[in-house]
Amino acid sequence: MNSFWLHPALILILGALLLPLVPARIKKAYLVLIPALVFVRTLNLSLGVFGHVQFLDWGLVFGRVDKLSLVFGYIMSLMCILGTLYGLHVKENAQHMAAWIYVAGSIGAIYAGDFITLFLFWEVMAFSSVFLIWFRRRPESLGAGLRYLLVHVAGGLALLGGMVLHCRTTGSWSFDALDVHHPTAAIYLILIGFILNAAVPPFHAAWATPVIHDTRSGLRINANCQVVDINGEVAPGLCCGGESVVGFSQPGLARAACQGYIAGRNAAVEPAKR
Repeated sequence: MNSFWLHPALILILGALLLPLVPARIKKAYLVLIPALVFVRTLNLSLGVFGHVQFLDWGLVFGRVDKLSLVFGYIMSLMCILGTLYGLHVKENAQHMAAWIYVAGSIGAIYAGDFITLFLFWEVMAFSSVFLIWFRRRPESLGAGLRYLLVHVAGGLALLGGMVLHCRTTGSWSFDALDVHHPTAAIYLILIGFILNAAVPPFHAAWATPVIHDTRSGLRINANCQVVDINGEVAPGLCCGGESVVGFSQPGLARAACQGYIAGRNAAVEPAKR
């Protein structure tokens, strides 16, 4: 490495590894601190190419920062803060560790400057996030996690195949703009890997069963989508649905639409009940 460049993902990974050593009395403060540091680090990133590492015959680039990657970096680091806040009540360290490492993989993929680095963080995302399903510890969780992992692995294999073909054609592992106006087999495979991971229709059907068994972390609601406190009491005038209910999960448009309808209907009639 030519010079040290502090990758935002490194803060999360180190934070996750040190979490079991943190005393219980300061654990919640620590859980808030690490994502906050990641967000501050992301805000202070400069445009350019950083984090060059020579590994065997490959030149890896861990930090290609441009205006587009910055936007996604802001979004992902902010989601990490919100997701961690939603999960402050979770006592199991392993759940927080898996979630942080998953976010670290996402951030690493955002700033990857070559296909090898991209694939590395891609697999970090796949193998860390499956534990968020298994940690639910329901009878269905093991099978759901295996299906989830199978979908991710299929997308990863498509991406890997496309990367290898692309490198053979261009002679470079650089993760540059793809010529989608003149697509090759390599580009098709790469795009299949992307859209499978992003749950783009019709590939979204592959995520239908795994995500309903994950470790949800978010606002608690009742059957009327009204927010309830830790004692099960309804918070007057506060309804919720969709992403805010599930935290790190992927609820899908159908569930979000249904919960939004129920929440909106009850929010509209609630003043009349007072």
